[in-house]
Amino acid sequence: MPDGSPKKIKSAPKRWFVLAGICVVVAAGVYGVWPSGDSSAEPSRVRINSATVQVALADTPRERTQGLSGRQSLADNHGMLFIFPEPGRPDFHMKDMQFCIDIIWLDQHRTVVDITSTICPETIPNTYSPRQPAQYVLEVPAGFSSGQNISVGDSARFDIE
Repeated sequence: MPDGSPKKIKSAPKRWFVLAGICVVVAAGVYGVWPSGDSSAEPSRVRINSATVQVALADTPRERTQGLSGRQSLADNHGMLFIFPEPGRPDFHMKDMQFCIDIIWLDQHRTVVDITSTICPETIPNTYSPRQPAQYVLEVPAGFSSGQNISVGDSARFDIE
């Protein structure tokens, strides 16, 4: 007479599989592997001289490739901070951009090593790179650098993980 135990034996591995899947999802969220929405993340800030910029971080190859492309505008005192694993001379372009920007190039010590001002979408296919190696690249609204008196040699302050 069947007592139902075969069903329990067959469904037990399935339950363990589901439980293991739930544990993976929870662990991924706890350790930051799973992508999270920006709404819950505390905004990052970059300070150069007396200017403070609220930034989105681009620290993965995919995020660095996407950059600000596709956005309609960039609010005052907002920008994007590109973080590279080591200093170099990365090329930037204006593909799919809808507005003009300044690019502030920072070395591994967070010192401004170059500034490329007022780059507009019409400049595609031109590319831009720093005169000196940079590890961090800050994109801000066009005119921000001159309006805030930012120049080569200035130091930036920010905390990143």
